[in-house]
Amino acid sequence: MSQPNADLIRGVPFFAELDDDAAGRLATEFVERRYAPEELILAQGQDGKSFFLIEQGEVSVAIDNEEAGRIGAGGFFGELSLVEAHARRAATIRAESEVLAWSLPIWVFRPLVESNPAVGWGLIQYLAERVRQTQTV
Repeated sequence: MSQPNADLIRGVPFFAELDDDAAGRLATEFVERRYAPEELILAQGQDGKSFFLIEQGEVSVAIDNEEAGRIGAGGFFGELSLVEAHARRAATIRAESEVLAWSLPIWVFRPLVESNPAVGWGLIQYLAERVRQTQTV
């Protein structure tokens, strides 16, 4: 069965401190997802129940039908769905090329945090930095 490698997983800031065993166990929980160019991956406003990690390809990010950026290999999206009980997708994500991504559902992430608080703390720190970046002084 195919799964992401530990280095790809540890490239996510809040998974960076996982040791080889923990990263290997987490890798088995990811589900492989493949998308064709222009294929819709997520629509803004949809229920958010998974986190996505991109291994190959590039996706576009649109907010209110305006392109807001792109995410390539090693990037990720859907992190808010990991912590928000009734998360709605904040953006539309569309494949710009052939994309190989890995999804991690919230029901896997929550027990991971309970057994490894450093992951939860890492996610909090990452989200705090994201908030800080969006604030204007």
